[in-house]
Amino acid sequence: MNNDRLKKSYENLSQVKAEDIPTLVEECLESQTNLLIYGEPGCGKSSIIESLADEGYAVTTLSAATMCEEALFGIPVYDQATKTTPYAMPDWLIRVLDNAKAGKKGVLFIDEINLANPIILNGLQIMLTDRMLTTQPDYRLPDDLVIVCAANSLADTTEGTELSRPLKTRFVTVRMVATPESFESYAMTQIDTKLPHLKAALGEEMTSQFVRDAITDFSEFWCDNTEFYGTNPRTIMNYFKTCDCCAKRQGKLTIGDAKLRAERTVGHAVHTFNWAAGETTTRVRKAKDSLIPPIATIKAMPLAELVSLRETIMNSTKATTGQGIRALMAIDDAMKEAK
Repeated sequence: MNNDRLKKSYENLSQVKAEDIPTLVEECLESQTNLLIYGEPGCGKSSIIESLADEGYAVTTLSAATMCEEALFGIPVYDQATKTTPYAMPDWLIRVLDNAKAGKKGVLFIDEINLANPIILNGLQIMLTDRMLTTQPDYRLPDDLVIVCAANSLADTTEGTELSRPLKTRFVTVRMVATPESFESYAMTQIDTKLPHLKAALGEEMTSQFVRDAITDFSEFWCDNTEFYGTNPRTIMNYFKTCDCCAKRQGKLTIGDAKLRAERTVGHAVHTFNWAAGETTTRVRKAKDSLIPPIATIKAMPLAELVSLRETIMNSTKATTGQGIRALMAIDDAMKEAK
């Protein structure tokens, strides 16, 4: 299938927002239906599914991209008494069965299924149909377990293979669309449960404002940013994690301090922020301490300043660093456009 057809097929899928995924999982659990979630890289598919643990699900995660055959099927072990070679039960199946015995509803989450090798895909296709492994015919998957798979469309990435039509028929297939509004709720939940230092340093009200500001400013690059690193929910969560580390060291932060410290770690995307007027002076003063300005600043420079900056970087020790190389590439691109 060519890329245009792939893209059209992908765009025709039913769209769901991130906040609708838990309800969809519950419906698939009740109907014993497998769920396949497509979505752009980094849009939060894995995070949303794994966060179902906070809602009482026992989530067992397998990475199809790195999973070997033994991890899925188990290891063959020779039995001297019977002269046979049965397969030992794989760890993930032991966890699934133990969770079922404990009365927990479960999610078997298979991430990046489109990156699995053909043998793994064949085994998964049988398991999705018969709800059992061919190497463990005496054990069926529990009724209170839903299988959820996630994949990136080949319209968005060149990695992996398009799933076969027979395999696709085993799923209810949807496309997850991440929006700034849906991500705000998820981000606040993550901060409440996993990033306590940020919230403690900023306070409840300032943390909410900080999250809204960050998501709003990042969102203009959400879908069509083609720069190095890209910008998506994963990038923003990395930004929040960096802010949390800053808060842990400092003990107390202003929003401006959190942004200024985190921007040095996360990368160019943070420099696109529309900084509040009260923080502009602080940011400019600190930016002058650095030889290399943000990529966004470089792109906005007039030609004369670009020429001067290029010469300054080339005559410094920064010229051979990763930061210096990226800056020089950005300068060259900006110079071409300016001419």
